[in-house]
Amino acid sequence: MSVYEAILELIGPVPAGYEPIAWIFAGLVLLYLLCSVFSIIASVVNWIAGK
Repeated sequence: MSVYEAILELIGPVPAGYEPIAWIFAGLVLLYLLCSVFSIIASVVNWIAGK
């Protein structure tokens, strides 16, 4: 399942002509999730390294 499909399940069908907005929103959510994951990984690496 893609982020776009998950958002469509959450908000329901997108009206015709507004699909680009849904794609932009899905991209922003994906970017936020990636930043969060990399932040957690960096925190774990810093904790292991003793910083």
